[in-house]
Amino acid sequence: MSKERLPEYVVKTIEIVEQQREHPVGAFEVLQEIFMNDFTHTDITFSPQFDKTFLWIAESGRNICSLLRAFENGYEVEKEPKYLVQIKGICQGNQWLDYEVVGDILYFELNTESEKYKTYFTKQWLKDHWSEYDAYNNAGLLEFEEVSE
Repeated sequence: MSKERLPEYVVKTIEIVEQQREHPVGAFEVLQEIFMNDFTHTDITFSPQFDKTFLWIAESGRNICSLLRAFENGYEVEKEPKYLVQIKGICQGNQWLDYEVVGDILYFELNTESEKYKTYFTKQWLKDHWSEYDAYNNAGLLEFEEVSE
């Protein structure tokens, strides 16, 4: 059987539970931690991680089945696709959204992915780091071009 592909945050949740329990865990232990998170964890830093995994499980019956199969068949991280991003009417030609890592600045330019510039983005990264993302995306003004690294 092939390994299950799980979102990166689900794999991270499994790793957190293993660290807390100090041994490899099974599906039941992971689910117990996710569902009991609000009652048992005093470390609030884990809460968003567990909440996101909880929402993924609740999203579809297939997701909990996938999690259970992952403990049976093994699992690997399902990488989120990355994109070059343009805003319709603002970007011209090869101008793409860039993030200057050192300056923590978003702007449009002709740069390539490097230590200094981030030019390939997951949609989740954009949601988490660009306050205008939802406004532009909901208005249909963003254009995405999927890239392979």
